[in-house]
Amino acid sequence: ENSVDTVVVTQKTSAARAHSIKQTAMTPELSTPTTTCASSTCAETKHRDAEKDRRPSRNLPQGVVDLYPSSLRPHRNCDCELNHCTGASLSESFLSTYGSEYSEKLKLAERKQQQCCNTVVVSNNHTNPDMEYMSRQPHLTPKMRAILMDWLIELAEEYKLHSTTLHLAATLVDQVLALKSKESDEKGESDFIVKREQLQCLGCSCMWIACKMEEIEPMSVDDFVYISDSSYNREEIAKMELSVCMSLQFHLQHITPISFLHEFLRASQEEPHMNVGSTNGGSVSSSSSCCMARIQHSVLEHMVLYLLELTLLPYELVTHKPSLVTSAAVYLARATLGLRDAQGRIWSKSLEYYTGYDLIDLE
Repeated sequence: ENSVDTVVVTQKTSAARAHSIKQTAMTPELSTPTTTCASSTCAETKHRDAEKDRRPSRNLPQGVVDLYPSSLRPHRNCDCELNHCTGASLSESFLSTYGSEYSEKLKLAERKQQQCCNTVVVSNNHTNPDMEYMSRQPHLTPKMRAILMDWLIELAEEYKLHSTTLHLAATLVDQVLALKSKESDEKGESDFIVKREQLQCLGCSCMWIACKMEEIEPMSVDDFVYISDSSYNREEIAKMELSVCMSLQFHLQHITPISFLHEFLRASQEEPHMNVGSTNGGSVSSSSSCCMARIQHSVLEHMVLYLLELTLLPYELVTHKPSLVTSAAVYLARATLGLRDAQGRIWSKSLEYYTGYDLIDLE
């Protein structure tokens, strides 16, 4: 019996050894960890060098924080070891490979949009919006528009819609009401005349279009029938939606104040603040300082979003550039919260550089 057991154990040991040798042969990289690690490090170094050679150096003015560095970095330099301080926490939408270029293209698109809004197309088959449109809408007043915008804000809050959806819907309303061609301009009217009883239907249709473009689960037409207290049926809302799309020639994507929000908030967040890192004259830990900065940024973001919702109400702000409206909201929020840079300024050099506006423009 002892000899049989010995043979069995020997066979099992040989089988296990053979299996181990086979696995090692199939995965040779496991047997040479030093060589693999060195080659991996070399590859990473070459990748970083290639990235630096590909991306031109940026000469920023003194005192301006670089929002798009040549490599990923945490939002703030601290040692609190929280998730937001790791390189992976930096959103991929702000990678250095295209962050600054995207910002430049966005501002260029805004300028083209403004030029388009101030030009009347000669051809009667094409129309452009003139944002000073209220005088060409005989049935509407600025107060009616403000009531509609306030209702759209409540609608977005009720159905938990994104801010991008709300602002796009508001922009579509203004764009379609402002349409005019050469023929309609000579008559002193807009191409898209809306009566008072149809204004809410226009708001429903524009919000429906915006939901389809921005929301993962857009509202249905039945939701708009319900929220409007059955003032319009499904066919009326769908018909108005088609009229809006045809009038705008399906140019439904527009620059809104939300388009600039994240970059301007990052310019505000990355700037060192006077009131971060000290409390009542005493020093606090880096972890506490970082948490305070995160709370401040969250409060600032919510206040800016609130102020941007308020800007939808007055008709006078329709003609202003979206980037200027966002900049003014960020400035007012910083002034309300008492946020200042290290030199005690509410509007820092970084914000002035990335927004393109100084204090005189904001006033």
